[in-house]
Amino acid sequence: KTNNNNNNKVQTKRLTRNTKKKKQICKYQLTDSLYVAQLQPISVAQQLMSLTTTHDNNSNNNNEENASSPPKFLSEPPCCPDCGRPCPPQALLFDEGYHSHDFYQFQRMETALEQARVIVFVGTSFAVTLTQVALQHAKDHGLVVYNFNTNDLLEPSVRLNAENIVGPAHETLPQLVVQCAALQQQQH
Repeated sequence: KTNNNNNNKVQTKRLTRNTKKKKQICKYQLTDSLYVAQLQPISVAQQLMSLTTTHDNNSNNNNEENASSPPKFLSEPPCCPDCGRPCPPQALLFDEGYHSHDFYQFQRMETALEQARVIVFVGTSFAVTLTQVALQHAKDHGLVVYNFNTNDLLEPSVRLNAENIVGPAHETLPQLVVQCAALQQQQH
């Protein structure tokens, strides 16, 4: 009976600890990401590590071999070591917005946009939401946009004051630094 009674105390203690954790914000929710080795249960972390190792080894082999191998599935979802909740990948899935993940700190980008007097893009295809939001902000507020790119150029218009600087970034960005330094000297 003593052993059974001790087991009940241990289970009650675990339930109390888990209940308390659910009320708190997870320490990884706002600031950090997790490495695969940190995920729980350990068996899932090991499965994920073996998948990445297998992928790295196969990337040197024939691509046809990789395409014919069966897909790998996890035995259960990876979970956070702090709160125990499932850990989604750090990627936006279909129809998800940046606001739905605290990790992306989208509000910081919105604040920076509100304070911007000019927007500089370097090597983007303008195919993601973030660049679309920034371009829309530039149009709405009459900001100048500088696009350092080799392929994806912006079309200047009545609403978009865009300047394309075409060339490799290692050549064009140092010119930007020189121009910014000259402007800063003129202001002082």
